[in-house]
Amino acid sequence: MSDMNLGVSERLKPIHAEVVRMVTEEIAPLDAEYLAEVAAAMPEKRLTSAMDVADVAQFLFTPAADSMYGTVIPVSRADRR
Repeated sequence: MSDMNLGVSERLKPIHAEVVRMVTEEIAPLDAEYLAEVAAAMPEKRLTSAMDVADVAQFLFTPAADSMYGTVIPVSRADRR
């Protein structure tokens, strides 16, 4: 059992190559397009950034946030409800 090879077999190499091509050329480019569409739908026309989340997290470590103990705080640039 220790000699088990889990690599791509000769039979699967053409399929593997086509899947890699499809993901690289057809699916991955849609990520940027999709995120641009999502950002355009946001009120501020931009996505929530890591810095937005970090700013809230930094605030939570201050004495001013002490009364918020246990409160779930959504950090989002989406439509306010």
